[in-house]
Amino acid sequence: MTPDTAFDLDERLAAGTFLVARHEAIQVRLANDARFFWLMLVPEIPGASELHDLGEVTQQALMRLATRLGAWLKAETGADKVNSAAIGNMVPQLHVHIVARQAGDAAWPDPIWGHGAPVPMDEDLRRARIDAIAGFVAGLPPSGDPIYKICDAALWDEAVKSGHFTGAEIDIQDGYIHFSTATQAQETARRHFRARKGLVFVAIDPAGLEIIWETSRGGDLFPHLYDALPVSSALSVTAMHPDSDGTPIPEGGFPAPRTPR
Repeated sequence: MTPDTAFDLDERLAAGTFLVARHEAIQVRLANDARFFWLMLVPEIPGASELHDLGEVTQQALMRLATRLGAWLKAETGADKVNSAAIGNMVPQLHVHIVARQAGDAAWPDPIWGHGAPVPMDEDLRRARIDAIAGFVAGLPPSGDPIYKICDAALWDEAVKSGHFTGAEIDIQDGYIHFSTATQAQETARRHFRARKGLVFVAIDPAGLEIIWETSRGGDLFPHLYDALPVSSALSVTAMHPDSDGTPIPEGGFPAPRTPR
């Protein structure tokens, strides 16, 4: 690697893809092939050809973005499988493929590479795919942002005594602890906790937690934890009070979502 040099996108990647968005210095690109809904992620790191060429922060950001996009793509397309790969035998510059696959598609069940020639997208298909990807990426929270849990104050007090929060009744039923991002928290409060009193709004540091992002309300990805939550992960615990329409609001208001970097 030569980190002091400028980043230049390999001309072969540029020729076959469209830049859709950037998220935390990672390019999100759409492959120009109508046969497959096919994304590529390219970290803007000069000289990077392998995952181990990246620093830990960029590695984590890349894997987090690939995971979220893969989950979104599967839900968006109804794919039977999502193929994710970083190969680079033909184009060494580090790039990660994320491809929605359908049983019976042009290459099924084999990998897509080497199966026929790409079929360029027409304008309508290109625009529809770009708009969908851009809209999803625009709503992603920056890495490291807190996630939030709304729960009964008494239940949280019990968790503090034991050191772990094992979930409210709905969490136990579903098998994981539900959280919301800053963008999602107010709607969660309105839909699921209206007119409830005695609630707290807990800001959680996701670092070190095995958070899984899964499709839920409105096709959005929500953070879930399939384990007990250490109360030491709590950044703050704020009392909530119903507003005029019954929606519980934390003292000081809901956090303002930050613009993705």
